[in-house]
Amino acid sequence: MSTTIANYDGSVVTVPQELVRPESVEELQSVMRETDRYPGPVRAMGSFHSLTPCASTSGTVVSMLGMNRILKIDAEKMTLTAEAGVKMIEAAVVLREQNLQFRADAFNVLNHPTLGTPNGSMNANGGLISGPKFFQNNTPDARFFQLSLKYAF
Repeated sequence: MSTTIANYDGSVVTVPQELVRPESVEELQSVMRETDRYPGPVRAMGSFHSLTPCASTSGTVVSMLGMNRILKIDAEKMTLTAEAGVKMIEAAVVLREQNLQFRADAFNVLNHPTLGTPNGSMNANGGLISGPKFFQNNTPDARFFQLSLKYAF
């Protein structure tokens, strides 16, 4: 049975032969083993918020939303172990109950260059900028994403 799936803004649409929503590792393993029932290519799908066609397939889409349990929170090691369908907002609520905070920080998301300071030679056109400004050991014209847990006391 074919189902049409579209991302949040409708820019990515897929019509897989099968759409499954396993609720356990065993069910997911069964999908991967039963190639006659669940044809390939098989693609995993989260909330289908992406603007890329990474979950698009004419075969089988595996919705991970049924695997949405938080398995373990280790406050001492500041780690969270969760199944693939857990949404960040759901994890944040559970973490807050234990005085932990999930943080996702992004730097230079739009990938704009950060130019260095002009050198001392000034003329009618201004100073010469000979390269990018450096941030620690990385050039700032790259995108940075940082995930972390914070303990609040």
